[in-house]
Amino acid sequence: MCYDYLMEPESIDQSASLIPPSVVASVTASVPLPKNLQPTTPQNISTPKIVSKKWFFIVFGLIILVLVGLNIFTYQQLTKSKTDLKTATDDNSRLTAENVAYKALALGAGVGTDESIAANKDKSANTVIKNNARNISTGLDQYYLDNGDKYPLYPQKSGVNVEELDKLLSSYLAVSSVYQHQQQALYISSDDGKYYVQAHCLAGEYDPPALGGNGVYSVTNGSITLLLRADLNMGSIGSAVALGLTCKQAFVTYGPQ
Repeated sequence: MCYDYLMEPESIDQSASLIPPSVVASVTASVPLPKNLQPTTPQNISTPKIVSKKWFFIVFGLIILVLVGLNIFTYQQLTKSKTDLKTATDDNSRLTAENVAYKALALGAGVGTDESIAANKDKSANTVIKNNARNISTGLDQYYLDNGDKYPLYPQKSGVNVEELDKLLSSYLAVSSVYQHQQQALYISSDDGKYYVQAHCLAGEYDPPALGGNGVYSVTNGSITLLLRADLNMGSIGSAVALGLTCKQAFVTYGPQ
């Protein structure tokens, strides 16, 4: 009894190994295979776009244009700088040559350089003073014609500063700088306003005295002596005008002439 129990598993294994291969093949063929065994394409994956060659050439061309423009601008700036430098160098050379020649002339004339420079400065200032006096004289002549043949009335013995004429002559002389001065500049009228004298002090003594009429007059003890026509006496002013001037020469205009 025990023998039969022990032999039973071996008999089972042997029976299973005895299944014919044709039966196994028929069973395998009867099982259907799944369709569409090819791999599926993943969804929602963006395909990279290829940049067009046209845009590449456009960007490249713009870069070339920018580089060319920068080179042209740099070249123009360099050219301008060279021109400015040459101009400045030429000006410096010219001024140096003029300065050397000027010093040579000054030393040859026995005049110190500093003294000569001061004299030229005085002469330039005197030119401005004379021009201002002439402009004021023109304004006074117009005022005289428009105001019943009378000049601005300032009969004080020592006169007044010419700046007092600014408001009276503003309609004739719009530039107020003609009244401004660093030296003495005085105006005086006769008691009736029929005559006037203005005297502007000059720096130094560089001009020959006038022979009559308007011009440079020597100052003696603060006074000037006018050279008048035989028929002109300047009324209450007189020909000797004691204004208390503190200079050696003065540019004088008077009227009428």
